[in-house]
Amino acid sequence: MANQRKRMRQTREILRLRRECGLSYEKVAAALRMSKRTVQLYVERAEKAQLTWPLPETMDDEQLEQLLFRRFGFQRSVAVARSDQSGFPQ
Repeated sequence: MANQRKRMRQTREILRLRRECGLSYEKVAAALRMSKRTVQLYVERAEKAQLTWPLPETMDDEQLEQLLFRRFGFQRSVAVARSDQSGFPQ
C-alpha cells in the first residue's frame, strides 16, 4: 500500500513537472531521481489515457492507477513466495 501511494505521488509529480513546469524528461528524471525512460513511460501512459494537467481534483490514487496501469493490463507488483523451486537452476 505504501509503495502504491509513493508511485502515485511520483506519477502526479512527473505530470506536474512535465506539463506545468515544462521540464524535459531528463530534468524531471533528475529531480525525482529516476530513469529518463521511466518518466517517458509514465508520460506516455498518461497521454494514452488522455489525462490532462492539472488532474481533476476528484481523481484519487486508485482511479489514477486504474487509468495508467490496470487499463493496459499492468497489475501492482506483488511479491509472491514460491514454494516449488524445482524449475530454477541450482
